[in-house]
Amino acid sequence: SLEQETDDGTTPPTDNGYTKSGSTHTIDLTHSNFSMLAEVGGWRNGSGIGIQALFLRTSSISIKAYSNRCPAHGQRNQWEKVSNSTFKCNHAGNSYSTDCESTQLDCFETSLDGDKLTLTM
Repeated sequence: SLEQETDDGTTPPTDNGYTKSGSTHTIDLTHSNFSMLAEVGGWRNGSGIGIQALFLRTSSISIKAYSNRCPAHGQRNQWEKVSNSTFKCNHAGNSYSTDCESTQLDCFETSLDGDKLTLTM
């Protein structure tokens, strides 16, 4: 049972499909929490599973990650994907490019290797 204590007295984390070490998350894309990222254009707000990031599958070999914080007012969890190139923060209605070179959104470093996504925040 996941409720049993480990040898060091801590309770093992729930299996949310990722592990975390420092600022690095290693994500198993075959886990049901990340199934929406299997197809290009799929996206996910990771807040509900403990990762304050928005994920967007931009190609067969790339998944980008962005801060889950609206730049204008700092609100979280207010997002809508308008297109593969735009997220909209519904708090104030502002739209932001998904292009990390030109957006006001904070972009995080990601690396995709098969079904493993590495995210550094």
